[in-house]
Amino acid sequence: MRRKTARSGVWHACCFCLIASSAAFAEQHESARGDDRFTLTAKLWQTGGDTSWNHNASALDPLLGDPSSQLRYQNVDSTVLEIRGRTLLPHGFFVELGVGAGNIDEGTLVDEDFLSAQGALAFGASVPGEHAFSSTISEIDGDDLHFFDLVLGLEVFRSRDHRSNLSLFGSYLDWSESYRAQGVLQTTCTVPNALCAPAGFTGFTGQDVIVNELRWRAVFLGVDGTHSFTSRFSVNARLSFSPLADLDNEDGHLLRTDLRQDPSFRMAGTGTAYSADLSASYRFSSRLAAHLGYRYWKMQVNDESGGWTSFPRNGPAFSAELNRFETERHGFTLGLSYRWGAGGDGGNESNAP
Repeated sequence: MRRKTARSGVWHACCFCLIASSAAFAEQHESARGDDRFTLTAKLWQTGGDTSWNHNASALDPLLGDPSSQLRYQNVDSTVLEIRGRTLLPHGFFVELGVGAGNIDEGTLVDEDFLSAQGALAFGASVPGEHAFSSTISEIDGDDLHFFDLVLGLEVFRSRDHRSNLSLFGSYLDWSESYRAQGVLQTTCTVPNALCAPAGFTGFTGQDVIVNELRWRAVFLGVDGTHSFTSRFSVNARLSFSPLADLDNEDGHLLRTDLRQDPSFRMAGTGTAYSADLSASYRFSSRLAAHLGYRYWKMQVNDESGGWTSFPRNGPAFSAELNRFETERHGFTLGLSYRWGAGGDGGNESNAP
């Protein structure tokens, strides 16, 4: 799949700046505390997710509605294994690096196409006015998702009894998901045989009909807080917001002979993102702890800030307005962490976005 070189350069530069900054802090300051240490966490994230988008090509063809087409990847489940390392630096700074990966277990793709009132009249649709003239369902049968994130933070508050602390951080997230949708069930068709198969048609069972690859890259700003109720039990909350989330999405419509397959369509844009990570921890010893939590991620391109491009098999590519593109993923987390060099109380052990 092709990527936009300039945009990739910007995001790789952001990632490099975070790495360079953390390295600079480590080199320029000698330890002011005796509790510097490294923590390694292994975590399972049992997730459900949804991705949806729609575009408006009515300016290119007045017979098309607004939206002209809408795809919804629903209930896309995955069990994600995440490995995260965290190092405390002098003067309250810390740096984290996390990587995660998982297979797409199941899900459903709903694909809808729309006619304008003029289009409904022109094609003799059985439903008047602007409407979805075609709707199909396909089963998602793979593929996978993966991500990595880099976090640089600073502890800005610690209570006198060391039970509570608060940190501010910045982070970079690179998140990708791939889908393969198989088979077609035609659930709606108001222009049978002309623009779509009759409602009730089933075909292409076990055959890939649409493949999709999405990638989000975002820079987050956030706050992280921990409170210890006892020496063993604590709770943590990490909230973050990204004013700059970059989208690159490509899909191939494998049944469309009029379109290229590498890709058939591309969506790109810049939007916002949100992340919330809540957890409770139980410490078995000064080194070993267990964590149970809930995590929510959402990224979106709205307000006509994105573009949609089609790649015909014969002829030049053309573009239209991307109305909306959203991806969210959420679910329970369960993990174990182990830390080395434990001495003193040391700062919070938090969960990154």
